[in-house]
Amino acid sequence: MIVAVCAFFAASAQNPMVTLSHNGELSFFTNLTALESAYSAAENGDTIYLSQGEFIVNSGSLKISKDLSIVGSGYGSHILGDITVSISNQNEVSDMPLFDGVRLDKLTFSFMSSNTPKTTEIRRCWIRTLEGGANAAYNMAYDKCYIENAEFNGHNDFSVLLKNSKVWCNAYSYLYRTTALNCNINVTNYYPSTAISCILGKGESSDPSVNGSSASVINCLLDFKPTSSALYQHECYYVENPYESIFDDKMNCTLNLTESGYLGQDGTEVGIMGGEYPFSENPSVPTVDTANSSVEYDSSANKLKVNITVKAD
Repeated sequence: MIVAVCAFFAASAQNPMVTLSHNGELSFFTNLTALESAYSAAENGDTIYLSQGEFIVNSGSLKISKDLSIVGSGYGSHILGDITVSISNQNEVSDMPLFDGVRLDKLTFSFMSSNTPKTTEIRRCWIRTLEGGANAAYNMAYDKCYIENAEFNGHNDFSVLLKNSKVWCNAYSYLYRTTALNCNINVTNYYPSTAISCILGKGESSDPSVNGSSASVINCLLDFKPTSSALYQHECYYVENPYESIFDDKMNCTLNLTESGYLGQDGTEVGIMGGEYPFSENPSVPTVDTANSSVEYDSSANKLKVNITVKAD
């Protein structure tokens, strides 16, 4: 029995492992195309867990059309390839995150019909390129994410919520149906409909518009003074030097917010370090504490005694 267990973990250590959870039953995949194999075997409502490591998409792209959840082990769970999401046959509201704790090279949402789940969430992910970000669902949330190149254009009926995230929007992105809370965002063509306790850089535009409708910016730090009369501004702060970027190449604020005094009336820092849920790169799944875990063999009972301790999230 011990030999079998050791052989399994020795084999899984050579390649990243994918675990498929279906109705409480687990299936393990360690082949080179483990992610695609697990997805092919998955059904609606299943969860796919990724270990640390790189997961190759053999054809270069994987289309996700099933209502499932892919949960990684943090940014070390790296999917190599393009992921396209198109879920159009589900009527129930999904309470599972679409992605949680995964690094993605390119994530694209194609148009989704009115039968799409009413809510979808992506948590604690590092996304290099995001396309069609507003196509995901009626209410799409990105929570504690780092998005290097974002494009939120999509269906006009859909809305987007950004929470505690770092987002660099490309020149073609439109944020006028977006609500942002405690985020670092470079603003391009349009302001978010509502931005609260955010750090907003002007990005590639000198002064973004608001698409002819009103937008609210509250308790935010901006590196420029907006001129649009349709923009409601309250308790905002403006950097004196408009030519100096307030973001580094990792979308971190270059200013010491506390020393600079860029604080709201409630004392909450603007940007991703403020708010109830500060930005974190850790995944939502618990991590095994190997130093305080053990596996012992009871020869008298011919059984393994397993003691596993997990670290707090």
